[in-house]
Amino acid sequence: GFYAKTGIMNLTFWGQIHRELADAIRDHILLSKVLERIRSSASAGKSTSNVRDAMQSVLSEEGLDEGMFLRTVTVRFSAQHWLGRSLAVHFSKLEDALSAWKRLREVQDSAQLFAGGHGSASYTFEAAQKQWCLLRQLFIELQAGIGRRAGQRIMCKDAESQLAAWEVAYNSTRAKKVARFRLRQERLLAAAAEEASAVPGGGGGELGRQA
Repeated sequence: GFYAKTGIMNLTFWGQIHRELADAIRDHILLSKVLERIRSSASAGKSTSNVRDAMQSVLSEEGLDEGMFLRTVTVRFSAQHWLGRSLAVHFSKLEDALSAWKRLREVQDSAQLFAGGHGSASYTFEAAQKQWCLLRQLFIELQAGIGRRAGQRIMCKDAESQLAAWEVAYNSTRAKKVARFRLRQERLLAAAAEEASAVPGGGGGELGRQA
């Protein structure tokens, strides 16, 4: 079959599977319109209402129902620092996906620990571990709760086992990464301390007049 798929801001929208290519192309055009409206309202912030309103307005103009149009909405978030990969949860309903998207962003935004792939000035090993514990628990909760496509549930213990396996596989790489983050932070702090303690030098002087 054929289907359309588009994504923005760690959200991926999957259209229904069609037997005819023309139907999938129609869905792609509509999803593109949704993205345009989300982008046009992005200046107001990455809010769930922006996404919800964009989807509802486009579908209502076409006389379509969300449940019949969308097959799945996927929410992704980065776990690169801890697992070397991103994690994703699939939802059958847009509202469930937006709720999860908001909760994940709240955890990530509560401590801005990373910038451009590096540790920010706020980064500490302890803060990173605290954030990962929150993200980890939320991921398991979502996977075992409202997450997954219709009829595809996963048990908490299975989600836990999968995360534990990824953590073990990435452990040595993560240890090296943490060491690099700490070294970089120490250098930045040392440079800042040196700059703060620097006193403008000079040879002294006086005003004089010579006849």
